[in-house]
Amino acid sequence: MNYYEVLGVSENADVSEIKKKYRKLAIKYHPDRNSGDGNATKKFREVTEAYEILGDEKKREEYDCRRKNIQSQRKNKNKKGNVKNKFPQNDFTFGRDFFKSAREMRGMFENSFRMNKKQEGKAKLEKENIKIQFERFFDMKGKG
Repeated sequence: MNYYEVLGVSENADVSEIKKKYRKLAIKYHPDRNSGDGNATKKFREVTEAYEILGDEKKREEYDCRRKNIQSQRKNKNKKGNVKNKFPQNDFTFGRDFFKSAREMRGMFENSFRMNKKQEGKAKLEKENIKIQFERFFDMKGKG
C-alpha cells in the first residue's frame, strides 16, 4: 500500500499538508458518519495507518527508505529478465542441436575414421573369415 496515494499527497509534502489531508479524509470516512458502510470503515483504517506513518518523521523516513529499496529491487529484477531475453543461447541446447540423432553422430565418427559403407562391409567379411578360420582350427584339434 502506498501511503502517499492513500492520503492523496505528494512524496514531497510537508507534515502540515499531510495532517490537513488526513483530517479531511478522516472526517469523510469516519465510522460514526458512515454507519454500516464496510468500505468507509476500511478506508478510514487505511487513512489512519497512512497518517501514523507519514505524520511521524522517523517512521516516514524508514518507510521512504523501504520503498526505495523495493523499487531498486524491482528494477534489478527487470534488468536480469532483459539479460535473459538478450542472450537466449544460454539454454545449453548445443548438444541436442548439433547431434540431432544417434545416426548423425555415428556418421560423423565413421567419416572421421574414414570408414564408409564399402569399408564397413569389407571389415565385416574379414571378421567373419577370421571367425571361420578360428572355428576350423579348433575343430581340427578336436578331431586329431
